[in-house]
Amino acid sequence: MESQHCDRTENLRFVSFHGISLTSRVIRILTRAKQSHVAYMPPGDNLQLIEAWNHNGGYRNFWSYSDLHINHTDGTRYVVWELPVTQAEFDFCDEFYRSLADDKIGYDWPGVFSFRIPKLKPNMEGYFCSDGLIDPIVECRGLTAINPKHVSPKFFVQLIQAMGGKRIIYGAVNADPFFL
Repeated sequence: MESQHCDRTENLRFVSFHGISLTSRVIRILTRAKQSHVAYMPPGDNLQLIEAWNHNGGYRNFWSYSDLHINHTDGTRYVVWELPVTQAEFDFCDEFYRSLADDKIGYDWPGVFSFRIPKLKPNMEGYFCSDGLIDPIVECRGLTAINPKHVSPKFFVQLIQAMGGKRIIYGAVNADPFFL
């Protein structure tokens, strides 16, 4: 029985965004990528996300529970990715992501700016979107060559694809999605 539990696979779902807001455009410039943001899509309600997000008009940024169609600018293009993982990896990552939101872990703006200003030190107590999502995967899989603080939203998507992740849905916020 125990080996069946370890061999069983689950899918982690992530959403990558090609944001169009001012904040998204700044992030795209800083990271030199079309993707401006990534988020975790917990199992269940397919509109709920866990993501690093701005609150109170952008004055306070932290990880929280969110909604695909409420918190993102209408027309923002997105892709939903599915990454097959073991049950143990799924449980570890899902718990990590939920703890980011439950504990309202701060956003790492210095980390985002460090893509353009390498001497700027990231906030080691906070996460921007992609480093927060890749961190537990790197830990689970022992990927010591990957520094999560150097993982932009674009690099996150590339890593997910390299690990066998597949694009399953794409669309635009507040428009009908396309299922693949």
